[in-house]
Amino acid sequence: MFFVYVGAEVDVRLLNPAVRENWPALLLGLGLTVIGFLGKLAAGYCAWGKVRRAFIGAGMVPRGEVGLIFAGIGLATGVIDDQGYTALLAMVLISTIIVPPWLRATL
Repeated sequence: MFFVYVGAEVDVRLLNPAVRENWPALLLGLGLTVIGFLGKLAAGYCAWGKVRRAFIGAGMVPRGEVGLIFAGIGLATGVIDDQGYTALLAMVLISTIIVPPWLRATL
């Protein structure tokens, strides 16, 4: 039910990159994704011992449910607007979709 509710809150028109007004939200989402990936990968390289650091970093990247919960609360309380919500949703979607192949490649 939670994911249905979160999906119903999304204005999918804001995910269309062909509309120039959507670019700021989409670029913010892309930027959050890149920063999240780099931060988690760097944290993975801080692991001790004989471990696959890239695998550990990649495993820490997806944070879908928690990000969606905070984004939903922010949208409901008015802390973020529809574009901010779209940016956070784009970050969650990208990190959730890209990580499984990345984990397989680093394993």
